[in-house]
Amino acid sequence: MTDARQRWRVHVARGPAARDVPHRDILAAWEAGLSEAGLPLVLTEGRHPQPRVVFAAPVPVGMLADREPVDLWLTDLRRIHEVRPAVEAAMPDGHLLVDLYDVWIGAPSLPASVAAGDYVVAAHPATASGTLATLAADAAGAGDSMLAATLIARERSKGGGTVAVDIRPHILSLAVAAAGYGTALELELRLLLGGERGVGRPEEVLAELGDRLGTELIADQIVRRRVVLSDEP
Repeated sequence: MTDARQRWRVHVARGPAARDVPHRDILAAWEAGLSEAGLPLVLTEGRHPQPRVVFAAPVPVGMLADREPVDLWLTDLRRIHEVRPAVEAAMPDGHLLVDLYDVWIGAPSLPASVAAGDYVVAAHPATASGTLATLAADAAGAGDSMLAATLIARERSKGGGTVAVDIRPHILSLAVAAAGYGTALELELRLLLGGERGVGRPEEVLAELGDRLGTELIADQIVRRRVVLSDEP
């Protein structure tokens, strides 16, 4: 990208209106919106150039997000008061601008910088028994036993079949508590989101926790609070 002179990092929230939209459609909506934004954008190569938009990690279908980083490049310098309204107007439906700032143009790419994801999962048991306080205490104990384990084997779908995956290395932190309403539990997770050690999936952690409790846990909502980059705590 020899014609790039400025790099902007955009943080966006993904709300319920975009929860079930595939990533390819989100990308297409960004490209279409930015094409009309009036910014001097760096374009992709190929027969049909589009504004270059790079995501840290696609948000899975069915998941909400609070602070997703996206990078854009400009061929000329612009100030924040020029970029902000253009980006806000270009964002896909169901997305909200959270933050916007310029970064060093030579910094590592977003995908290469991804280390982990912070998640909050609200869930309830398929068959409730006992009090919420008891359930929360039992779930917290089950979560501690998962952290103490050296191996947690789960079956993962792949290529029309299943493969055994050890998800323990994917779990960097896990805390369970009562959500404060109904019979819901709240899980706070930090999971690997890239690299040779694999990608953690909140639904797999929830399924394992349910197995240890002896009851299926049904997710009411999964939110990725933020993507943790390698240079962040």
